[in-house]
Amino acid sequence: MRALFSRARPPSVSTTVTLDDSRNGQLSDNLRSRFLAEAALATWILRQRRKREDVLGAHHFADPSWDIMLDLFSAQVHGEKVATSSLIVAANVSQSTALRRIRRLVRDGDLVAERDPHDGRRTFVRLSCDLFERIGGLLRQWQVLKG
Repeated sequence: MRALFSRARPPSVSTTVTLDDSRNGQLSDNLRSRFLAEAALATWILRQRRKREDVLGAHHFADPSWDIMLDLFSAQVHGEKVATSSLIVAANVSQSTALRRIRRLVRDGDLVAERDPHDGRRTFVRLSCDLFERIGGLLRQWQVLKG
């Protein structure tokens, strides 16, 4: 049986960057400027997902891990810290589901959780360096395909 959608590889695009872990995942101004287009695409994807859910119903399209990753990617490029409470809202699912996904992504090493040094009740979450690079590469490939 023939597949409905081809899994052909998109054109290769070099996306290798090195994030400095000693900077707690913060991007240098140079790297930040290199990923602005990808961050804009991530934000656009999230907005389109919300519009689709408004029209067709959110219960058909829940994908909280992807929403979390896109939100964190965009925030990281713009130098913004994201608190767990904000990430729960971005996930667009129940609080318990969002927290379960966040914990799993942290446990798997895809997200990094760091206590707020000024407020022990708050935790900031960011993408691991590896996941940031992979998402950036994927979004860059989509930008190329999108033309």
